[in-house]
Amino acid sequence: MLKLDMFALMVVSVSASVLTEHSNSLLRDLQDFVDLLDLDRVIHLTNTYYLNDQDFQSMLEYMQSGEFSVVWNGFFGLAVIRDLGMYLIQEGVPFYDYVDLVAYFIGQSPVNSRLEQHINKTQHRSLKAYVDELFAMLPWSEWRNLYEVKQTSSEPFKSLIIKLRSVNYTELKQFYQNTKELRSFIHVLRCLGLDVELYEHYLMQFFHGLKLI
Repeated sequence: MLKLDMFALMVVSVSASVLTEHSNSLLRDLQDFVDLLDLDRVIHLTNTYYLNDQDFQSMLEYMQSGEFSVVWNGFFGLAVIRDLGMYLIQEGVPFYDYVDLVAYFIGQSPVNSRLEQHINKTQHRSLKAYVDELFAMLPWSEWRNLYEVKQTSSEPFKSLIIKLRSVNYTELKQFYQNTKELRSFIHVLRCLGLDVELYEHYLMQFFHGLKLI
């Protein structure tokens, strides 16, 4: 499987190529949030779990399965997601380039059909421990402050937030209810110790109290 440092390099390469053309775009706003990350620490943590943790490896292998393919293809086939993707592309954000990099990394079909390579399977403490450590190193306070700044200083960013808050998330809820593979994926996450309800709580706060799962 593709190592995280190479994956990060590919993401940076995509961003850099677009930023040179759209220095005042929404992508620049989003990149400002990414710049607050200690990317080296994130990559080191992820590589460590990737190489040593059985739960982490099992999850990556599961995400290469046919069952998860139903979730992956179904999600990106939703009209609400296609609409959001087109909005981001129009604003200069290479949405599907990033999605295809993730697809390449986890072994799923590229949504944009630009990457055709397939990754190999591979083989710390647990997936939950990885998520907890990752969340602990994310710059939440700095992101919150930057969010407030962008809300008052960047029209593209304000428009993105308005777009996200106006989306009809009922389609996502119905996708969960009607897709047994997605419900199975959520069950796998719970079995591996992840507090899905806690993550849902944060989503509910942002998306006006909608119960997704």
